[in-house]
Amino acid sequence: MVNDNMLKHRHNKKRNIGLLNNFFARYMASAAVEFKFEEYEQANTLWKKYFHKGTELSKELSLFESVINAKLKDRNIAFQMLNEVKKISETQNQEKLDQEKTALLHEINSKLGGQDFFSKEVQNYRTNASIQILLNAWRTHTSTQSFSQLSHLQEKVIDYMVESREELPPIDDSIFNKTQDDVDQLTINVFCEKVDERYSKKLNGKQKEILGLYVFSNKSEFSNKKLTEELSLLRRNVEKNIVRELSDGGNNSSVKTKLHEVKSHLDDPKYDVVNISNETIGFYLAIAGLEHEFTS
Repeated sequence: MVNDNMLKHRHNKKRNIGLLNNFFARYMASAAVEFKFEEYEQANTLWKKYFHKGTELSKELSLFESVINAKLKDRNIAFQMLNEVKKISETQNQEKLDQEKTALLHEINSKLGGQDFFSKEVQNYRTNASIQILLNAWRTHTSTQSFSQLSHLQEKVIDYMVESREELPPIDDSIFNKTQDDVDQLTINVFCEKVDERYSKKLNGKQKEILGLYVFSNKSEFSNKKLTEELSLLRRNVEKNIVRELSDGGNNSSVKTKLHEVKSHLDDPKYDVVNISNETIGFYLAIAGLEHEFTS
């Protein structure tokens, strides 16, 4: 039988395609939540370089995800599916895959912080490790595990494929449910978790939606268009509220001065929604907070 300690010794987590996917998602989500968009883009560029269609890494990840994301009810179907994954994995170019993975790890170490990148806690480590060990063994037809150990791993993976798993309920921001397919769904899921974890008490729903749309606008035409529409609508609503408040004789002079200042910023071309920058988003996050005050 293969226990957790044996898995850790016989499995290199840095070369596990599923864990690499997870580490990238967490790195990018953390960078987005911290407003470190340069780091986000650097990781995103690196991801596209090594995981575009046709690379051995992208092929291996597709195989891995077909297993890790399986939610089946029948063990026979799970067994058949795993056999198909085995057949496809055997056709992969092991030498090219190793070269791509080595080059990727070198760039992660030099550009994304190396050890810090891999230090994130991972859920389902045992399952991730088991799937990667099986893929490696099927491709190379060699393994440090015996036939009985590999059979045991396969049984455990099948157990995972057919077990019922509860999904985390999505937060109520529309962007996270409507993003285009070209955005990595795992990154979005982790981003949602981190936004709620860090800003649940600091950001209102509109602010979280704006932040999410901006983070993924460079990868999704839908997000980019939706962001422009949301900011334009927000701008019009706040301008109307400011005009109404300024015409209200009940407001004191200091409040009116601040409102005049906000209105002047809204009229400034620097905050036009056509050319959206980090500074623009920071401004509209504040405007969304002001809108929340108006409505409440």
